[in-house]
Parts: sequence; structure tokens; C-alpha cells
Amino acid sequence: MDAVKLAQRLLEAIAETTVAHNERLLGVTASLGVGTLDDGDVADAATPLERADQALYAAKNSGRNQLQVWRKPISDKAFDWISVVPRVFPG
Repeated sequence: MDAVKLAQRLLEAIAETTVAHNERLLGVTASLGVGTLDDGDVADAATPLERADQALYAAKNSGRNQLQVWRKPISDKAFDWISVVPRVFPG
């Protein structure tokens, strides 16, 4: 299973979770980032983690319950972010 599918399943499982607090049930959401390596990329062990971290911050800036995947920039001026799960749950 690839990382994006796994992250989507994880988001769905977390969104189905409720936590009891002060006699109330609270919904739970998460923001996730996935880093990628393309064919031909020469990278050390830190590169995928740095890319996942960048994607995570993009997900957090996009709102709740988001998954962002790092993609190689189209140009040197900006990152190309792809929002995989643009869902917002009430709560």
C-alpha cells in the first residue's frame, strides 16, 4: 500500500473516533503530510522527512482534517501542493 492511501485510511479512521470528555463526546481530526521521491531524485534519509514536514504545515494551514502531498515544484518559485482529502467535518 502506498503512503497516500495509508494516510487517507488513517484520516478516515481518526475522523470516526470520538473521545468522552466532561460527559460529552468530542470528534477527533488530524492533519497529515506525505513526502515523495520521484524517479531520478537523489536524496539522503532526511529528504523525505523534510518534504513530509513541509506538506504537514501546508495541511495545517489548509484547515482541519487535511492531507497534503509534497510534489516536485513546477518551477523554482513555488511548491505544487495537491490536496488529497479536502474534507471538513462539523464540530
